[in-house]
Amino acid sequence: MAYRLEYSTWLEEDGVRVLGEREAEILRLIREKGSLTMAAEIAGMSYRQARDLLRDVECAAGARVVATRQGGSGSALTERGEMLLTEYECRARRLSGQIRHLYRNPSFSADGIVIRDDQVLLVRRGKEPFAGRYALPGGFMELGESAEECVVREVEEETGLRAEVLDLIGAYTRPDRDPRGHICTLAYRLTVRGGSVRAGDDASEAAFFPLSALPELAFDHRRILEDALRRCGRREGQG
Repeated sequence: MAYRLEYSTWLEEDGVRVLGEREAEILRLIREKGSLTMAAEIAGMSYRQARDLLRDVECAAGARVVATRQGGSGSALTERGEMLLTEYECRARRLSGQIRHLYRNPSFSADGIVIRDDQVLLVRRGKEPFAGRYALPGGFMELGESAEECVVREVEEETGLRAEVLDLIGAYTRPDRDPRGHICTLAYRLTVRGGSVRAGDDASEAAFFPLSALPELAFDHRRILEDALRRCGRREGQG
């Protein structure tokens, strides 16, 4: 099922609604067609409905927004009507741009490298992408937590181990590193302080694997692990 974000915008003054999208549409059409009757027809409402909407706007704004043209033929926006419509359109465009920009921003995650006795801690992913493949424990940062807090939390949730951050291995920011979108991750080396290995959260399995016999890893986690091993002066398969 595909979902789409919907939202409404309107201008307020002292907590009173003055102009929303429906009223703005009528004003735009009056500006374009020069007729309230034509504006109402194009907008799919009766003349009376359109007139009542404009009366509500005028009551809230304290001024006329539409007037009869000179000569009595057709309608036109007043100076106040033009000002309100321009203000609404400018603010609505700016908000729309901010929302589009918001949904283009990268997301952030943190991944943990726990090496013990020439073995590395891995989890089997229980969800797509890469369901069934092994990966380093980790996950998305939550609002209000640091990357270090995130990786400690994710390691415990997915593996049952309480761990402490030793150092930062690196930041991995390639836009194509995750099929879900542009997700940047910070990878940390950790040491175990307690707990016992048990799978939890999104992981269907958690276990230590010998560095000499690693399974295929999801995402770019092979590269992350290699960077961590270089940091601590090791190579895969070397004690």
